[in-house]
Amino acid sequence: MKKCLIKFLIAFICLGASNMVVSQNQGLNLAEIDLNIKNRSKTVEAEGSPYITEEFLALRLENFKNKIYSGRYNAYNGEMEIKLGEDKIIALDNNTDYTITFIASLKKYKTYTYKDENLDLQRGFLVVVKEDSSFTLLKKEQIKFQDKVKPRSSYEKEKAAKFIKESDTYYLNFNNETKILPQNKKQFLNSFPEYEVKLKSYIKKNKLSLKNENDLITIASYLSSISKE
Repeated sequence: MKKCLIKFLIAFICLGASNMVVSQNQGLNLAEIDLNIKNRSKTVEAEGSPYITEEFLALRLENFKNKIYSGRYNAYNGEMEIKLGEDKIIALDNNTDYTITFIASLKKYKTYTYKDENLDLQRGFLVVVKEDSSFTLLKKEQIKFQDKVKPRSSYEKEKAAKFIKESDTYYLNFNNETKILPQNKKQFLNSFPEYEVKLKSYIKKNKLSLKNENDLITIASYLSSISKE
């Protein structure tokens, strides 16, 4: 009788442990399905880092506010990486509409379709600099890869491949369009022909710079106000 009881208890414990593992795996799979993911790009070996912040930081997704994820942004590949479990790292599919806020810094990323400097349509994660009812000022964080440089003579050493942080590129979501904000004053004014005269006067009068983020917020706010006149 005792042997039967012991066998029953062992079988019961094993069954419970098995169900627990299955439950955990199901939870992980459901999380992956809910997030609309893709395989992240292969790691590139080089000096420096492709990430804005190397470590994974706590974040929330707008549609999953009751969950806290750990993530980081790969500015070289334009991928938002999410850590699921100890060894599972995925990339969010940027064709999905995402709003991501890092908890500690309140830094917010959103997926947008935008026109780049060549007027080609792109899709990716942009940082929200300033959000208003009629406009959103955004920036694209950029890290470029520089391949290794072989020595031209025996007196030179090979230069290792490295990641280089480049200046951010600013975009404006305005009148249902997201387009680049050129740093060149003439090109910038040409981007808004119907407001060109007023913008030119306002920028000159207030001594604003298109290379200064706070000044861009001021200019975007002014553009929004005169568009309502």
